[in-house]
Amino acid sequence: MAPPAPSAPSAASTTSINSGDAFDLNIAIGGGDATTVRVSTATPAGVVSAINKANLGVKAQLVSTGESSNPYRIAVSS
Repeated sequence: MAPPAPSAPSAASTTSINSGDAFDLNIAIGGGDATTVRVSTATPAGVVSAINKANLGVKAQLVSTGESSNPYRIAVSS
């Protein structure tokens, strides 16, 4: 399994991202063609949920780093 690739930190799992607007992520696994994943809930938890529901063969999770400010990151592993 590849090590997780962390995201930029967030204050909470429910912190609004992209001004709260839905957005698309283009995810390519192992150099293959990109798959578009729609993120309807624009929060870190929403990104994790959208990636996992896409069944791309990777697992996304929200990780707490334990830091006092912006402790949450999204990690994706295969």
